[in-house]
Amino acid sequence: MKAIYFACGAAAIVALGLVGLFEKGLNSGQKMSSVNQVSPAPLAPRAAANDTNAAPADRWSYREEDDKMRGTKNYYASVNSENELSFDFPYDGGSRGQLMLSDENGAFGVYLTISKGQIDCNPDAYPDQISIKVDDESVRGLSCWPSDDGKTDRVLLGRLGGDEFLTEIRRSHKIIIEASFYQAGRKQLTFRTDGLQWYLASDGTIR
Repeated sequence: MKAIYFACGAAAIVALGLVGLFEKGLNSGQKMSSVNQVSPAPLAPRAAANDTNAAPADRWSYREEDDKMRGTKNYYASVNSENELSFDFPYDGGSRGQLMLSDENGAFGVYLTISKGQIDCNPDAYPDQISIKVDDESVRGLSCWPSDDGKTDRVLLGRLGGDEFLTEIRRSHKIIIEASFYQAGRKQLTFRTDGLQWYLASDGTIR
């Protein structure tokens, strides 16, 4: 009889031990499950594609040239268009526009150039042949003048050498220019103009 009682007691102890281990494992599983169910932190919002504050500093290109005759320097800044234009032969293959600022011997100018093609410009017949839109302002006309060297891939924009237009460019973020092109009609070029490092000279003139 003693042997039977002893065996029953041992079996009870073993059963209690197994129950304890099972409960411990269950609690651990619940804790692990709670950890796995933690919600991830929300992702930071993406920056807007048209965020002008994120504009690259090198959007504009700069160069200077020495005027050895006068002992002065000429300064230039240029930015390429965001889009390309397509023309027929012999200018096919894609043509990109460029907006160029110049300071040559104190004379300021703003030029529109095209890598391939010809810009129509007749200020006598069409005083406001160029159409421009600066940021969210209304579309308006702008005069153009043929290049002094006779090239048809570059025209001077604005009246009185482009001083007024130059001031606008310094304050703008985006400019759309519509011009007439030889045997191609009117086409538009879009320029991102933010980030310009054009400075004011000591006498207050724009440079």
